[in-house]
Amino acid sequence: GPIGSGAVSLGKSRIAICMCNPWLNALDRTLGMNPSKLTRYLHEHIPLSGAMGASITRIEPLQVTATAPLAQNINHRDTMFGGSLSALAILAGWGLVRIGSDAVCTDHMVVIQKSETVFRAPAQDDAVAEIGRASCRERV
Repeated sequence: GPIGSGAVSLGKSRIAICMCNPWLNALDRTLGMNPSKLTRYLHEHIPLSGAMGASITRIEPLQVTATAPLAQNINHRDTMFGGSLSALAILAGWGLVRIGSDAVCTDHMVVIQKSETVFRAPAQDDAVAEIGRASCRERV
């Protein structure tokens, strides 16, 4: 089944994806991964992440936080481009699942099967994507 579900609230350019599948119990480790290492990996293997200035700012068991600056993702209305917001949420979620997958097996491939984004308001600031269990408690 799916790993998570989510909602996007952009009053303050925050993205919260609630990952509540029981499979996440196996992800309760970071395996020595740190934000700069995951950011480098994303930039090297998913070039869009570098072009949009995305960076992983926090990794904790069951949570990954990513940010992207408005300036590199601005649209014709001087707000954050919706595709960048979706991509940031996907990058953070992919990172969390990748770290967890590394914890439970070595022969795996993490791919995005489906993504859906609902925009509630224009994002006028840098974006922050918080992915994981903590997002479930503070559901936006």
